[in-house]
Amino acid sequence: RIDGGSDAANSIAEQNGFENKGEINEFKNTYLFVRQQEGKRRKREVSYDIDILKSDHRVDWVENLTPLKRKTRDEKLTNQSNNEHYKKQWHFRKDQENRLVFENMKVKEAWKLGFTGKGVVVSVVDDALAAGIIALTLEAKDVQHLIVNTSDFKPLNGTEWKRNGAGLMYNSQFGFGLIDAEAMVKAALSWVNVPPKTNCYTPIQKSFQQHIPIGKSVIVDFDSNGCKGSLNEINSLEHVQVFLSISYFWRGDLEISLTSPSGTNSLILSQRPLDTSSK
Repeated sequence: RIDGGSDAANSIAEQNGFENKGEINEFKNTYLFVRQQEGKRRKREVSYDIDILKSDHRVDWVENLTPLKRKTRDEKLTNQSNNEHYKKQWHFRKDQENRLVFENMKVKEAWKLGFTGKGVVVSVVDDALAAGIIALTLEAKDVQHLIVNTSDFKPLNGTEWKRNGAGLMYNSQFGFGLIDAEAMVKAALSWVNVPPKTNCYTPIQKSFQQHIPIGKSVIVDFDSNGCKGSLNEINSLEHVQVFLSISYFWRGDLEISLTSPSGTNSLILSQRPLDTSSK
């Protein structure tokens, strides 16, 4: 800040090897000086310049400013990568060896939306593919809804795809399909959090002491009103847990499934030929 107007500012700048860039908007009598010397300067040299300016009786205040470069979220992406294993990362690439790869998780498309994770430090014990995508969106409960509603079942091979009671395609091996990072991040931008979780416990009063014939099934039916009328009333079902107590001479032969009122069949336990325990 200089007394004497622009003439005094020009004089001080010229005498000390600076270029006066002019008065700073909305800061009266405050001028921007730039050292004419090019290249990176040492901290000691900068301090010397400040002391020289302070010694001039016309200078009321001086401070060294460091320019900060701001970049938009629209990062420029290239196909160049210094990762030697990049060619093996199928979830990043659309084509591989001139062949179209349908199992593409659209991670690059999510980056182009401006969400690259740059500047964010995340520690993940289980280095799963989904972990990086979830880090770009919200938290566990809402992320489950985002995954279910944006995953794509079409790229995955399999004949066991069925439609559940909510109208979504599901598979006992693939869940709801391949994660689509682009669709998931787009949905997260306007996502409204789901209500808090409630738990409804339905005890089975009757004991089912039934023999399980070899090669046949035993069906156990039970009713639940979803804790209707209570604080834990279930209006939108997310998860079901079943607690069973079963004894069988070859546990690996057992296969257990759960069927919903709408007919959705979920495989809880598959057969395991090497599991010979009877407990």
